[in-house]
Amino acid sequence: MSRSRFVLSLVVATVLASPPRPASGQNPGGTLADRLSWFNYAMDYAGGVAEARAHPQELRDGRAMAWYVLLLARDQETGASLALADSLMAADRESVWAWFARAAALGYHAYADSSAAALAASDTMYRRAPRDPDVVWLRVATVMNNGRTQDVIPIVDSFLARNPSSTRFLVVRANATWFLAGQMRPPSQAMRDTAELLWAKARSVDSTDVRAWQVSGTYLLDVGRIEDAYALLRRASELAPLSPGVQGDYWHALRSRHAQDLEPAKAEALPGIERVLAARGSDPAALATIASQYEAFHMAEAQRAVEERILSEHPASSAAEWMLVKRYRAVATKVADTTVHDSTLKGTYRGMLTAFVQRPTHLNTQLLGEAYMELFFVADSTTNADTLLSFILGMERYETVNPQIVYARGAIALADRGVHLDQAERLARQGAIAGAKRVEQSREFLQAMDQYAQARDAMSATMGDALGWVYFREGRTADAELQLREALELSPRDMTIPNHLGRLFEAAGAPDSAEAYYMRGAMIPTPFKNPSRAALQALYVTRHGSAEGYDTYYASIRDRDRARRRAAVSAELKATRDTLPAFTLVSVGGDTVRSSALAGRVTVINFWGMWCGPCVLEMPELQRFWRQVGRDTTLHLLTISNDPDLTALKEWLQRHNYDVPVLVDAGYGGRAGVQAYPTTWFVDRAGRIAFVKVGWSEELAEEFGWRVDILKAEAIQH
Repeated sequence: MSRSRFVLSLVVATVLASPPRPASGQNPGGTLADRLSWFNYAMDYAGGVAEARAHPQELRDGRAMAWYVLLLARDQETGASLALADSLMAADRESVWAWFARAAALGYHAYADSSAAALAASDTMYRRAPRDPDVVWLRVATVMNNGRTQDVIPIVDSFLARNPSSTRFLVVRANATWFLAGQMRPPSQAMRDTAELLWAKARSVDSTDVRAWQVSGTYLLDVGRIEDAYALLRRASELAPLSPGVQGDYWHALRSRHAQDLEPAKAEALPGIERVLAARGSDPAALATIASQYEAFHMAEAQRAVEERILSEHPASSAAEWMLVKRYRAVATKVADTTVHDSTLKGTYRGMLTAFVQRPTHLNTQLLGEAYMELFFVADSTTNADTLLSFILGMERYETVNPQIVYARGAIALADRGVHLDQAERLARQGAIAGAKRVEQSREFLQAMDQYAQARDAMSATMGDALGWVYFREGRTADAELQLREALELSPRDMTIPNHLGRLFEAAGAPDSAEAYYMRGAMIPTPFKNPSRAALQALYVTRHGSAEGYDTYYASIRDRDRARRRAAVSAELKATRDTLPAFTLVSVGGDTVRSSALAGRVTVINFWGMWCGPCVLEMPELQRFWRQVGRDTTLHLLTISNDPDLTALKEWLQRHNYDVPVLVDAGYGGRAGVQAYPTTWFVDRAGRIAFVKVGWSEELAEEFGWRVDILKAEAIQH
């Protein structure tokens, strides 16, 4: 059999392996390749796969086959997509469509780090046909998906110079412009205006261009222009009535439009949800979208029914895998919630994680790595050494995002127990390589935040600390001391390193040195247990024979540290201050709050979300600060939550008895350039941002109070 006939046979077998699914209600006609391209453009991947499977003979065309491969990948049929792409490459490596298929299969492979291979394949494809619109589009999409948006501008502009009325590339140019505008500090409104003009031009050229309506609508929704977004997304939903992606964005706009009362939104959305369910109900990815919509509309019974349908009818699908992850994450949230008192939850959680890692197949290996990492976190003294090692090795194999946990904490956990020290040393050494690689992967982002050098040194210190601690447990005290001192020099505010040095010197019979390091470590803020605080007290008892006098001793240490912290806070005061970006936002209680009403008072604005672990950890302190200042008529305190579900937010605040003022973000944080959570702005009486605090605060009430006092003491400058 010839290679080409072999490929066609494989295609037909793949097509016939699943029954055809109904096509979209907006079939554009033309060749199969044209139709499949439209389905991708309309985010109706299941519909596109159905269209291809309904016309297997038309897949003899290379372009159609390439689009079919892309749609399979985007519909989460990763195995079939990769297999077809490999077969096309085996049949004809010179074919631009074989390279298109390879770039698509790798570029939309959500379960592996294949970005470099996808970029290389798209480059080869592009060099073979640099003027073909499909080829140019995929090259641009691949480059943008790899975080190199600026690089696509010349490619898109060159194409538009030859094809000025190409709506697809007008939309791509608008998307890139809007994205780059958001990367600027503050975001560039002029660039965003340009993007809107480009979207409008695309709609004027072709009023049926789905993405010209859909993408602009989603971006405007992100920045809180809800009515504009709703109008755009409603039109997009009319153009692609069976696209789960387009419809999902429209339903999101509906919920944003009726955030205080979801019933009108639900009434408008339900006919569309049922329509998509009827048309795409055999597709697990579409079912997952439907389940998420039922959840967002608080229709728990309908949500559960669709989820069970995914698990029973498509147990090996990506959607089923994500459903199980979602369920164990929900239990994890309950385990961490101090208002939930159920002693069986931790065991339930461990059982769910164990069942997940024991599944016969795993499509998304990063999720498998997450499960191993969570098993590592819940391991305790009852977990035997070999089981602990299996969790760590599972992390090492599958978890690629957090080397500081996989390698450093993994090595330290083994060293703490004095078990598998050969593996612990190997992990610590390998961690230096993996950690440096991870920082380099984020270099562009870190440099934009002016944090690259800090992140590089912190990662090196973390890995050096792990290796030093392993050396100590191996009895190599001199090597351990050298490693740990170097690590502390790189990262002076790391909580773990001073503790390890203190334990080293205490074991060596040098209590004065041990005390100095414990004191240093004890003053480092952390949302977690600080081991140096307990070690310092234990050393005090050992040296003095009892704990008598310890409170006074520790208070003196705290006083010295308080002076240091206060000086550091004062040094943060901005000499050049940006004006507070204007806002009109609605509180969780339905009241409208305008920034113009804040004039003349010092204002504290905290950006947070329930999804943000550090935000949740500091909320009790923020509530305490509110109780202290709530009656102060010279001060405003506001928090802005970017949680999308207002009902869930209200329930969470009520359950924890928080009454701190909360506004609904509605895209304001994105418009204002907030990138990290929590972030707190301290605004002077002239309406300018004078302090910016990013991250969790252990002594929040005290340190926030210092900033407020500094601003109150200032004279208003005009």
